[in-house]
Amino acid sequence: MVVTFNSHEQQTIVQETLAGSVREKVVNLTGVSYSYVKQGGSSSYSLERFDLRISDDNKSLVGKALLRHGERELKFVRQQTPGR
Repeated sequence: MVVTFNSHEQQTIVQETLAGSVREKVVNLTGVSYSYVKQGGSSSYSLERFDLRISDDNKSLVGKALLRHGERELKFVRQQTPGR
């Protein structure tokens, strides 16, 4: 996963490697390592964890991102590919 954010008014880009498991409709993703693509003003990066559930229509993942500074609700939506 590629994460882009600003730190000390400088853009930082991080490549994070995730390990995951799927059990029925529950998807768990956990950050296991990272490297800087562009370090910018960042001196460190906290790995993330995602606890997600596959929607009934199988078109989205809904759940929480568990971050160092708290939790965030989130939703990943499958994009339609033309011709498919």
